[in-house]
Amino acid sequence: TASRRQDVPTENTNLRSGAIAKHGWELFSCHSDAISQQVVALAFRLGTLVQGRYGSSVEVLSPSPEASAHPSSLSASYGLGPLPLHVDTSHLPVPARYLVLGCVNPGKQRVPTLVFDRYDLSLSSNQMRLLRSAVFHVQNGRRSFYGSIQGLNPAFIRFDPGCMKPVTQEAEEALALFSFEAINEHVQEIFLRAGDIMVIDNWRMLHGRAAVPQLDSYRSLIRCTVA
Repeated sequence: TASRRQDVPTENTNLRSGAIAKHGWELFSCHSDAISQQVVALAFRLGTLVQGRYGSSVEVLSPSPEASAHPSSLSASYGLGPLPLHVDTSHLPVPARYLVLGCVNPGKQRVPTLVFDRYDLSLSSNQMRLLRSAVFHVQNGRRSFYGSIQGLNPAFIRFDPGCMKPVTQEAEEALALFSFEAINEHVQEIFLRAGDIMVIDNWRMLHGRAAVPQLDSYRSLIRCTVA
């Protein structure tokens, strides 16, 4: 991972090309005191900021036990356990294009961010049909809808066990294709350091977090999602 780190690029650099296009993610490094401003600046350079479920386009993430987590967050279901690999903003008709994560404090424990490139998953034609046909109830309050992992637009997939509830047995089988056991060999561990900014292609990569051995109130990330 260290070899992938580079300084935040100049404003005339095309962020959508290079390593993000090639690998699905990129890791930048800046002074930790400027992390918030740099995260927002990078997000604006990538596109339009998407408002999160809590009403803000800039969100702070820290590990939370289930009981104290926001009801609509993954932590409400998984607490300090592993956060399942997912596509951010899967509850929207079109998920956000990019995800920008800034590490304010990695915490006292070495808990990696996990990423998985969906292009690494070799699926049969039958399995691809399953991703297109299996029905899920995508929960988003009054804006909930029914959808599938792979929609009409092949550029992105929708995948989040937190907000996507299988309606049929087919949907259960489709979920299993992305189980950690099925994709484990392709999952990468990224150990973020203070001042690191990770840009993720949210249409291509699934991401998550390993289990937090015990509550670590020092771990803090800033997140922006970009359309």
